[in-house]
Order: sequence, then structure tokens, then C-alpha cells
Amino acid sequence: MGFFRLIRINNLFIIVLTLIGVWYGSAHSLILNSNFISYLLMILFTILIAGAGNAINDYFDVKADRINRPNRQVIDKTIKKRWAIIIHWGFNLIALVISIYLSIHLHSWFYVFIHLFATTLLWVYSIFLKRVYFISNLSISVLVALVPVLGYKIMLDLDLIILDMRFPILLILGAFVTNLTREIIKDIQDMEGDQIRHVKSIAIVSGKKIARRWAIATQFHILPLTVASYFLIKTNETSFSEITYYTSIGFGILALLFILIGIRESWVSMLLKASMIIGTLTFYTL
Repeated sequence: MGFFRLIRINNLFIIVLTLIGVWYGSAHSLILNSNFISYLLMILFTILIAGAGNAINDYFDVKADRINRPNRQVIDKTIKKRWAIIIHWGFNLIALVISIYLSIHLHSWFYVFIHLFATTLLWVYSIFLKRVYFISNLSISVLVALVPVLGYKIMLDLDLIILDMRFPILLILGAFVTNLTREIIKDIQDMEGDQIRHVKSIAIVSGKKIARRWAIATQFHILPLTVASYFLIKTNETSFSEITYYTSIGFGILALLFILIGIRESWVSMLLKASMIIGTLTFYTL
């Protein structure tokens, strides 16, 4: 149980859900052929990197987690620190082997590059970037947005992209900025523990009030995104599910309102996560 909490199995499930949605929305099939096997390897590659990143983040966050999330702390309670490091390097090594295979098989070294980029960024984030004003929030949001990008990249390499990419781009941009807002909100929640680690988050450096203004500014993207998607839907024939898409936007708007009126951060964070999960389902219908 501690192992699954360390790698954050719930977050890995969302990654799998997103990438299966990208495949199904493009190929409209889950038949187990050679292309789908390559795609499944890419999914495994992605969740191994994410799981390794979660493990190393918890490794360096032990002191802060004792304050911010004492009930969710895993390292030094159910898993020893050395096992967290072993899991981190083990996952990264397997992911590297998969990235080399995919790069050779698909004649593109993009996958090895992504492995090196993501693993390095996650390590540097855990030991340094997490303490840097705003860059910490930006780093994680880039990695979140990279998940569906990876899916569409391999679909392109497999010659399976058959859809208008404007809608996926809107979804990816929405995921990036929504996650950026959520990271800022989480910084407000984690202020007490972050002070111990000398983290220079927006909330610590500028105060809770300014951090909320940052969150409002980033989450305000939901309004132009709604307008842009509305006109794209009305001016183009599309079969994608407007229900899941607009439900996702609805949660995002509600989160923005909650930030504006000062509702507690835990509720805002939940709404933003719900917006992203429901938005993920839209990939299945593109």
C-alpha cells in the first residue's frame, strides 16, 4: 500500500486515462495490434517517469510532509528512504530502455530526449526548482501538458493522426493553465511546511493575498478559452462531446469564482482537479 501511495497511483491512473483517450479519440479502436502495443509501451514509459518523479519528490519532502500532509506521509513510515531511491532509479532505468526501443522502432530520438528532459527536470525540481518563485509551478504544469502531447506525437509517428488538432490544442492549453492555477493554490495550502524548507513560493514570498491574485490571473484563461471553443464548435463540424467539455469548463469557472470570493483552498483545488479529470474524458470523443 505504501508503494502505491509513494508513486501516487491515482495520478498515474489519470495519465493512463488521458493517453488511452488520445488513442481512442484518434484511432477509434482499442484493437491489440503492433501500433497499439507501441502506444502501450509509451504509456508505460510515461507512468514510470511520473512514478519515479513522485518518489524522488517525496524523498526530498520528508520534513515538509510531516507538517503539510502528516496523514499522507509514506517515507520513514511505511517505506524507507533508500527504497524510495531504488524505486526512483529503477523506474527511470526501465523507462530509458523503453524510450530507446521506441526511438529506434519509430525512427525518432524524440522519446530518448523526452526521457532525459523529464527525468532531469523532475530531479532538479525536487532539489532546487521547488524553492524558486513561480518556476516551480511552471515546471510541473509543463510536464502535465506534455502527457497528451506525447500521445499525439506517437500517433503522428504511427501515421494515425486523422483529426483536426485545434480542439486537442485547446484542451492541452486548458490543462496547462488549470494545473498552473492548482499549483499556486497548493502553495497557499503548504505555506507552513514550505517555510521550514525555505521554499520561495509565491505564497511565502508575496503573501497569501498576492498568491490568490496570481491564481485569479491564471485561472481567468477559462473565459477566453470558453469563447474560443464556442466559435470553433459553431463554425466546424465536430462529433466530440460538448457535455464533458463544457462540464469541465463549468468546474473551472466555479473554481475561479471560489478564488474570487475567498472560499478555502482545499475546495478550489478539488474543483480544479475535477475540471482536469472531466476534461480528460473529452479526448475520447474527438
